[in-house]
Amino acid sequence: MPQVVFVSHHYLLEKRQAGFQFLARTYADLNWEVIFITSPIALFSLFTEDYRFEYPIKKELNKKINVKNNLVSYIFFTLISPENINNYSIFKHQPILSKIINNILTVPYFFYGKKIPKNLKNLIRDSDLVIFESTPALMYFKSFQKVCPNTRFVYRVSDDLEYLNCHPSVIRYETKIASEFNLISVPSSFFLRKFSNLSNVRLHHHGLAMNLFEKDYEMPHTFQRFEKNIIFIGNSSLDGNFIKIGATLFPNWGFHLIGPFQNNWNMGNIMTYGELPFDETIPYLKFSDIGLQTRTVSKGFESLSDSLKVIQYTWMKLPIIAPIEMNSTRSHVFYYKQNDSSSIGEALVKAANYDRSKIDISGILSWKELAQVLANESQ
Repeated sequence: MPQVVFVSHHYLLEKRQAGFQFLARTYADLNWEVIFITSPIALFSLFTEDYRFEYPIKKELNKKINVKNNLVSYIFFTLISPENINNYSIFKHQPILSKIINNILTVPYFFYGKKIPKNLKNLIRDSDLVIFESTPALMYFKSFQKVCPNTRFVYRVSDDLEYLNCHPSVIRYETKIASEFNLISVPSSFFLRKFSNLSNVRLHHHGLAMNLFEKDYEMPHTFQRFEKNIIFIGNSSLDGNFIKIGATLFPNWGFHLIGPFQNNWNMGNIMTYGELPFDETIPYLKFSDIGLQTRTVSKGFESLSDSLKVIQYTWMKLPIIAPIEMNSTRSHVFYYKQNDSSSIGEALVKAANYDRSKIDISGILSWKELAQVLANESQ
């Protein structure tokens, strides 16, 4: 049985089912032995509001956990991980101080990625394929190479490290070792341009759980109250001003938010549902009229032009609204300027009136098809 190792920020069994969890389960269904490593988790993580600690992370640190016969979870705990000090509110408005501290932290961060626990070495040494996500755990690449010298390595670029505001040492490391992967698999043209100087880069959009999306579902009862229903599904960076302005302009339209958001707007047409298991989000997607990619903008934002959510919206033939900075090549994306009521209203009207039959869904792969592509093209 071939073996694949995933190195991901995510916890395998969490509600937030991102691309790496889908790929892991898909490989397991294809009769691969799957090792799913959650990293980074560091000592400092224990004292932050890390959502992953909603799950039994502490009990599973540096242990092999058998999820099922050919699917294993491993929480890779380390004393430190490369944190950008700018990500903490106390330093956000002190750029000089945060730069000095980040420079000092480069010294201890040099040692991150150098040591792998013996039981993890034993788990991965016979792997045929290792797939890294774009996280600080990328700095374990060289150590994994030493343990698995005959293994094929794939860098599946889920996010832009600059958009994630990773520590500069992580960003420099990505540049240093990118050419050494057998394959760099990127989900959008933004990344294709970013790595354009390398010959090992291929464009592979995110996959889709076709079996789930093709089922029949009942309309959520909250949708029946509104003329149009607008959906946002995500974990962070929601542009709350867009929601407030849009809901004010269109009081008969429902704005539905799935994710860890509080309903602080006190408006009857803004509905929040908290985080839901992935399967439970599908009816909201299926019966919506418009999908939102309305996030706050920072460097690297354009990398979200073909995010997993954009692929899901597209498959459902939903017009999409996004900040103008996203700059997508998709014709069913409509743009607004942040905090600009006029452009927000115009984008919502254009999206609502768009002929959804024109939305092209050709070329969207299932997760099974994407898993096979990654295995084949990394050889």
